[in-house]
Amino acid sequence: MLATLEKRDWICAAVLVIAAFVPYVPAVVLGLTLDPIHYGGSLDTHQIRGHILGGPWLDPNTGFTVQALGKLSADDWLHGRVPWWNPYTGAGVPLAAEMQTLSFFLPFVLLLHFAYGAIFLKIALQIVAALATYALLRELGLVRVACFCGAVLYEFHGSLAWFAHAPIAPAPFLPLLLLGIERVRVSARERRRGGWVLLGVALAYSLYAGFPEVAYLDGLLALCWTLVRFATAGESRGRFAAKVVAGGAAGVLMALPIVVPFLEYQHLSAIQHTLPPDSGRNVSVFAALLMPYIFGPISAYSEPSGHLQDLWGGGGGYLDGTLLLLACVGLFSGRRDRGLRIVLAVWMAVFLLRIMALLHIGYLLDLIPGMNVLAVERYCETSWSMAAVVLGAYGLDQWRRGWLMSRRAILALVIGFVGLELLAVWLGRQISASLWHESDVRHYGTWFWGSTGWALLMTIAISVSWLRRSGRRMSVAMAALVTLNAAALFAIPTLSGYRYVETDYGLVRFLQEHAAFDRFYTFGPFAPNYGAYFGVASINHNAVPIPASWMRYVHTQLDPAVADPIFVGYTPGPMEDRYRALCTNRANFEELGVRYVVTPRGVNPFAEESGADQPSRVYRGLVADVFQLPGPSRYFATEGGACRVTNVARERVSAWCDTPAVLIRKELFYPGWRATVNGRGVPVEARSIFQSVSLPRGDSTVVFSYLPSHWGWLCAAAVLGLALLLAGARQSAIES
Repeated sequence: MLATLEKRDWICAAVLVIAAFVPYVPAVVLGLTLDPIHYGGSLDTHQIRGHILGGPWLDPNTGFTVQALGKLSADDWLHGRVPWWNPYTGAGVPLAAEMQTLSFFLPFVLLLHFAYGAIFLKIALQIVAALATYALLRELGLVRVACFCGAVLYEFHGSLAWFAHAPIAPAPFLPLLLLGIERVRVSARERRRGGWVLLGVALAYSLYAGFPEVAYLDGLLALCWTLVRFATAGESRGRFAAKVVAGGAAGVLMALPIVVPFLEYQHLSAIQHTLPPDSGRNVSVFAALLMPYIFGPISAYSEPSGHLQDLWGGGGGYLDGTLLLLACVGLFSGRRDRGLRIVLAVWMAVFLLRIMALLHIGYLLDLIPGMNVLAVERYCETSWSMAAVVLGAYGLDQWRRGWLMSRRAILALVIGFVGLELLAVWLGRQISASLWHESDVRHYGTWFWGSTGWALLMTIAISVSWLRRSGRRMSVAMAALVTLNAAALFAIPTLSGYRYVETDYGLVRFLQEHAAFDRFYTFGPFAPNYGAYFGVASINHNAVPIPASWMRYVHTQLDPAVADPIFVGYTPGPMEDRYRALCTNRANFEELGVRYVVTPRGVNPFAEESGADQPSRVYRGLVADVFQLPGPSRYFATEGGACRVTNVARERVSAWCDTPAVLIRKELFYPGWRATVNGRGVPVEARSIFQSVSLPRGDSTVVFSYLPSHWGWLCAAAVLGLALLLAGARQSAIES
């Protein structure tokens, strides 16, 4: 492919790379910070909002999952450790198997080592997505302006705009997967060997990207694409099918070292549920899909019915009327690949109905295995955008080749899309009316009229362009128009970054200096999961999945009111009940190794206690106070004999015992933990929820290590998958 690229292709690729940075320029120029820790770390003492209300992204997982736990993964790799386990959350939990931590998403995960790593990661994903889309469209034989515009539209599509955590990680590998299928088709038709390596690599990377829900939906679109190509393959069908199977098998085998631990974690987790087939949002979402900011910036406003809050809470991105307009034109332009274009249009229609919970389409989709456990309405946007991008690129290709729409067709198109946008406004009238009449909602009129006006302007501009013959200047103008629209919509959330923040890192430094192997419990400040970011162990967690054994311990021993699979310290309310639960079960907190309790500044949950063992305040900061519990258990303890224990590290301890004893390690018992005593393997057994091993009389050096279950078989499968990919690459090299 590289050998066939011309100078203009390289220029397009360079522009696409540069374009990825453009939406962030206003935030940089205005001095706005997009560091996720200021949105979820609960360490700031003072914040001044940016130039618009709302937030930079839909989901706070950007901070407490991707930034906090992703940095731990990156640091483990940089220190020569495989990030299988997280000792800093709960009583210790799996790290890579959680998948949203992107632990095995190399080399991208290494960007999360940096403070702005989540933003760097997003830009890197945009670049790969754009280049992969450009390559796919060129492989389909489309002209450069169509390929460039399609790549821009996917580079700035709605999911990438509104998310900055794990759901966007598989996005670049959908176009690579489709490109791999196209390469297989060509090699099968030309009777060449190999040709399926890219398919296997893209599939493996889609799974290692860390969000299997999106990868699964992308895979279903790739399957539909494959079936269309199989149906039109003629006499090369057998070769095509064999190559697809080979590439798919290699990709799945390569990904088993992360997929199997993830499935095991799901089985052992505290949350196992199915979603109702009509769990989509209401019809008002159609307005936000076509005109993304018609209800204001992300999460900027609220209204009494709760529909807007549900829209943001369950949102997955937007489509944008311009992209939908181009997709519609692409569906009806020319005869080339008509079957593929129809399938892509059906894909879009089905998931639009699913998002809006119309025609009970969810019951039909639930016939597909695994669909009933996915938040389809939130995570289908990547595949939906790719379908629209390809359709739009076909339409632009026909235009560039000289196809012109008649004035009557243009008029019908403008009227049709203006009517569609007015329908969207009408469907969203309940939310809009509520926002118009809310006294504390400021500047909503600007967003309403700006969004509708911009959508109408783009509709008219794109439609009128189809009347003009597509020379070089018109092609450049079309590309500029598409880029301007996509980048402008993408950039709006960045303007909600904070202009000024003050952060109290004194709390972090105190715990880093004093906690050592001990744990802390927080009622809010120093937010859950950020202990992993700074290397301090917190029993709080804000992660799904989470081990069921740990959640049972939380519910029965620490706070009986905690029923959800999160344990953040400030829910469920009221806070007085959380303080009371700590005081009532303080001995159990201490048994867990909790030495410090972090409270909001000026709050003393132990004010009503008295006596010599009353916890004392040991740190007073700008954002929080810290209390020390008097009797926390040691991380390594012994039973059944007199022993002297010396902690070396969390995974290594030295002990001298007068008689045989049992060593208890206050780390969660979970399948895959192993131990050696003086170099000899010994079983790790459960003691409550903790780990224990037997110690002999005398000196002992105990080393703990963790590997997922069936690790040997998983490695063998990955080696086999790699061997298949190398064999395919060798065949392709020989053939060329």
